[in-house]
Amino acid sequence: MGLELIRDILRFEQVVGEGQSQALVNRDIIVPDIKPDIARILSVEGKVNITSKDVEQDRIAVEGDVNLQILYAANGEPQPIYSMNQSANFSHYIDVPNAMPKMDADIKCDIEHIDFDRLNGRKVNMRCVLNLKGKVTDILSLDAVKEVSGVSDIQLLRDTIVTDEIVGNNTAQTVIKGSINIPQSMPHADELLKYNATIHSKDVKLEDDRVVITGKVFVPVLYSSKEENPDIFKVEEDMEFTHTLEMSGVTPDMLCYVDYRIEDVYAELKENDEEEKRQVDVEVVVNMRATVSQKKEFPAIIDAYAPSIEIECEKKNIAMDIFYARDSAQAVVKESVSLPADMPGIDKVYDMVCIPTVTDYKLVDDKVVIEGVLVCDVIYHTRNEENIVNSFQDEIPFRTSVIIPGCNSAMKPEVEVDIESMDGTMLTKNEVELRIILNCYVKLYNKVFKELITKIDQSEAEIQAHKASITIYVVQNKDTLWSIAKRYSTTVEDLVRVNEIVDADKLMPGMKLIIPKRA
Repeated sequence: MGLELIRDILRFEQVVGEGQSQALVNRDIIVPDIKPDIARILSVEGKVNITSKDVEQDRIAVEGDVNLQILYAANGEPQPIYSMNQSANFSHYIDVPNAMPKMDADIKCDIEHIDFDRLNGRKVNMRCVLNLKGKVTDILSLDAVKEVSGVSDIQLLRDTIVTDEIVGNNTAQTVIKGSINIPQSMPHADELLKYNATIHSKDVKLEDDRVVITGKVFVPVLYSSKEENPDIFKVEEDMEFTHTLEMSGVTPDMLCYVDYRIEDVYAELKENDEEEKRQVDVEVVVNMRATVSQKKEFPAIIDAYAPSIEIECEKKNIAMDIFYARDSAQAVVKESVSLPADMPGIDKVYDMVCIPTVTDYKLVDDKVVIEGVLVCDVIYHTRNEENIVNSFQDEIPFRTSVIIPGCNSAMKPEVEVDIESMDGTMLTKNEVELRIILNCYVKLYNKVFKELITKIDQSEAEIQAHKASITIYVVQNKDTLWSIAKRYSTTVEDLVRVNEIVDADKLMPGMKLIIPKRA
């Protein structure tokens, strides 16, 4: 009777390759006719929206746009601050070796910094540097040998391969609607200057055949008022949301990861029942992509031989990124920043814009340590009659950590940091205390390398008999009972029995083993 092989299909997601690149978005921005001339640019805040991503051979084609909110001061105008919104498109390629069409791509993009020059009162040149990271994955199927029969003394070295099997994924868009009411203790609004949104308090619950996603959207709004003395004010609101994604085959014990992306934010100033502009209607468009997976064990054979016959094995090397854990933590960055010596003193802080950048991370003592820097623009009111509104920039380093028990330096982390909220308090006319709450997210993967048998054939070569009546083998470094038994065409069981080995895992270099003679 010949060799009989029982096979099974091992399916797993493999990271084909990763790449990163920088893109420069350069654009001249013209002030709309209804807006006054620019005297000074106070801040430029950008948000990146990826509109398409296509995997091509050895690269990813990325298209998107940068939405800009510009705050500026105008001389001789009654209002301290004016604003305008602009958008700039971009297209870029990220080189990823071995990428091929129809593979899946994940794109992360953040703004490293924005430079701007006032060309004249009606034109601004904006240069935005984008950091793009691309990861290409593919679902691979491997026909592996699971069991062998037909040879009485076949020796099999087994292993259990644990994979992350993708059960399903789904995308959805939800529109979160709410209203922000300006309290009577504050002046009514005449114009909305700036608004944005951030997602926090994210949570995911799996039920049978569906994914329930909950969270909160924080919306700060900066507005101007001409009531009595023209000035700038800020209101904010947290809006809760729940969305359900249908996904066949999902059960509560599975794992789920949701990627959130704010597509757009709309805000409109409305009158209340007293015909005062004290209501801001807000709509936030959120895109979500949920991926559900489960751990699956695959019983594989990684080596084989037979003392009675010569066999030949074909093997396949595979590499997998196996999900280990994910967690998040909040960090509060509290720092005092000083006004540059050549700038007018602070009378009141209007607003601030902060961009977080992760500069380094490392895995130590069951935690992921994250280091980075916050680039902060502080917009403030002065007592200077010529430059009543001004701004300055400072950089604040931060260091925080996310605790993940069991993590080690061999693991591969994915780290993201965003801002949940920020506030600036005037301490003196030359000093502001900044308080920024950061959300830090970490996903960890184990890099697993395995060698599996995909084919076994009986060789036509005859097996050689031992000539010596007895063989004494001196154990070498990295030897195992399996490797010794295979080399001498015996079995692990016979080596243990003849040498009276108590613990097969404690094979020490220099030990002398008797090799059983084959009949």
